[in-house]
Amino acid sequence: MRKKGNPQYRLTEDEIDALTRYRLQTDSFEDLPEWLIEMQDGKEEVSEHIVIEGNTAILCDVHLGFHDIDAIRACIQYLRKMKVDNIVLNGDTVDAHKLSRWAKRKDDIEFTTELQMARNFIDNLRATFTKAKIYFKVGNHEDRLDAFLQEKADQFAGLITWQSLLELDAKGVKFVDSNQLMFCHGTWITHGHEIKVNGGVNPAVTLLNKTLTNTCMGHLHRTQTIHKKTLEGEYLRADVIGTLSKLKRGYMPYSQSNHGFAFIHEDGEFQNYRIEDGKVKR
Repeated sequence: MRKKGNPQYRLTEDEIDALTRYRLQTDSFEDLPEWLIEMQDGKEEVSEHIVIEGNTAILCDVHLGFHDIDAIRACIQYLRKMKVDNIVLNGDTVDAHKLSRWAKRKDDIEFTTELQMARNFIDNLRATFTKAKIYFKVGNHEDRLDAFLQEKADQFAGLITWQSLLELDAKGVKFVDSNQLMFCHGTWITHGHEIKVNGGVNPAVTLLNKTLTNTCMGHLHRTQTIHKKTLEGEYLRADVIGTLSKLKRGYMPYSQSNHGFAFIHEDGEFQNYRIEDGKVKR
C-alpha cells in the first residue's frame, strides 16, 4: 500500500502549474452565459506586423515632387554596390500636397503628376534591383488620400486606394498600411507617425523610451541614433532616418533636416547613413 504523501507520487511544480492553467481555462468557459458565447469580437484597426528577411534598405520621406535628386542618386548608387534583398519605401514617398489641408497655390504640383512620378519611381527601382522585394508603406502624407476622400467623396472611400492608384499588385509591391509595423532582424521599422514622436531635441531618445526595443523611423527628416543598456546588459538602439526630399520647404524654410537612408544587414547590423553634398557618409 502506498504511503500517503510519498514524494515519489507528488506532482512537480511544472505539472501543478499546467494543471492549474488547464482548470482555469476549462472552468472559465464552462458556465459562460449564452449571450457571451454568441457575442462577436470587435473590429481590428491595426493589421499584423510584417516580418522581413534579408538585407534591407530603408528609404524614408522621398516626397516625390519635392524630392532631392542628388540625394536619391547618391542613395541608389550606394545601394547598387550592396546586396539588397528588400527595399522599404518607409512612408511619405508621395507628398500628396494638393490633398492636404494647408494653403495651396495654383502652380503647386498636381496630384496626378505625383502619382505618375511614383509609378515611374517604383518601376525604375524594380528595373535597377531586379531581385529585390519592394514594400510601400503608408505614411502620414499618404494618409491624406483617405482623409480627403472621407471629407470630399466618402462614397469612393475604399474604392480609391494606393494599391490601385500606383498599381502595386501588378508591380509585385507589398503594401504596408498606415499603422502596420515591420520587423527585420531584431529591429522594428515604423514611419514615425504611428508612434507619435514629434521632433524635439532628441527624438531618438523619445522613440526608444516609447517602444523600449530596437526601433527605427523616418518622418522627422533627420539622422539620429541613441544607444541604451538594460540592467541585464542588453543593448538597445533607436534610429531616426534622414529624408530624400528637399531640406527646405515653404512651411519650414529652416530646419535641422538632413538627407539619409538606412540599411539592415541580415546579421542584424543596423547602419544609419547621412548624405552630405551628394555623398554617402557613415
